[in-house]
Amino acid sequence: MKYLQGRFIRAVLVLVGVSALCFLFSQMAPGSFFDEMRLNPQISPETIASLNSRYGLEQPLLVRYGRWVKAATHGDLGYSIAYNLPVAPLLWSRAKNTLLLTGSAMLVTWLISVPLGLWTGLRAGGPLDRIVALSNSFFLCIPEAVIAVGLLAVVVRWRVLPLGGVASGNFEGPLWDHVRDVGSRMLLPMLILVLLESAIIVRHIRAGVIDVLGSPFVEAARSFGIGDGRLLFRHVLPVAANPAISLFGFSLAGLLSGSLLVEVICGWPGLGPLLLEAILSRDFYLVIGGLMFSALFMLGGTMVADVMRHIGCSARSYASVVTVGWLCGALRSGGAKSRAALCASYTAALQGCCGMASPPIRISSDHRAGWVHRRHQPGFSNKAVRQGLPLSLGWRFHDRLASVRSG
Repeated sequence: MKYLQGRFIRAVLVLVGVSALCFLFSQMAPGSFFDEMRLNPQISPETIASLNSRYGLEQPLLVRYGRWVKAATHGDLGYSIAYNLPVAPLLWSRAKNTLLLTGSAMLVTWLISVPLGLWTGLRAGGPLDRIVALSNSFFLCIPEAVIAVGLLAVVVRWRVLPLGGVASGNFEGPLWDHVRDVGSRMLLPMLILVLLESAIIVRHIRAGVIDVLGSPFVEAARSFGIGDGRLLFRHVLPVAANPAISLFGFSLAGLLSGSLLVEVICGWPGLGPLLLEAILSRDFYLVIGGLMFSALFMLGGTMVADVMRHIGCSARSYASVVTVGWLCGALRSGGAKSRAALCASYTAALQGCCGMASPPIRISSDHRAGWVHRRHQPGFSNKAVRQGLPLSLGWRFHDRLASVRSG
């Protein structure tokens, strides 16, 4: 609970910092929404001054920021001068389309990237791994705008997909036809985002799987004769999932930032075209509201990833402790040679269990001295070995360790 409270407080502080920087940079930017009116001789300077006073643009920066923060706590993000509408409802109508595109792209990206990264990590150096590595390098080297324009040109040339808008105007028909219409218009921008983001995620998952396969506890489990399928799904995947979970928040931020540009190119009515119009017209509060929405979505994805990583932080210890339990049984039932041969594997697995550079427990093949000895290190206890593990699993490890000592 304290972890969630800390993350929430930091997220609020980040939002406050983003809003302050938005106000500061907008004040430093030249021009305002009413500057073009000054070129019209039919509009008097008094009219322009009254408009600035009406929207509060003549007030000092700190006064405007204080009033905006007070109104934002009640859900009021200001008033759009260009659209003559409140900012919050205007942004939410577009943000729903951006969330639909980003959420669909993220789902498809992870459904493709996880199996592909896992397979290439298990078959590193194979033909499929080389093909995937070459395609990932291709999509990472080319800017997303070039890929988007290229695919858009292909679609326009061959007319394979409808473009522009979320759905056909005045659409009437069954629900399934409406879903198919929306999906066909969303397919091109979603495909662009999937190609760009999956290239990054596949590389990270592949590297994580290769790193875990070379870990000491995996070698110890293999020496005990554990099958590849059981080793992969019960021990390698939980440990390799930790960096992938951390990557979840960054992938959401990457998809959201990339979707703003892709929406403009493909004509998807999301936050991207709205922000571009607001920036070009110098619609002050609409720009700030759009940036705050983007920051809120990114912080939400990062918080979800941090919570998931915090819950699954004991995956490495879990895999190592199970291996230690099996090796305890082998040490107890095997002969002198097998005990000596398994000592190194036991020690390596215990390093992963305790999360320390050197294990606090030393193993000896000398039967008279005992197989397991506790080092005299300050602060070490059986509780430290079980820290971060499920309670039943920790006690199971404790019982097996005690039985080895008594043997």
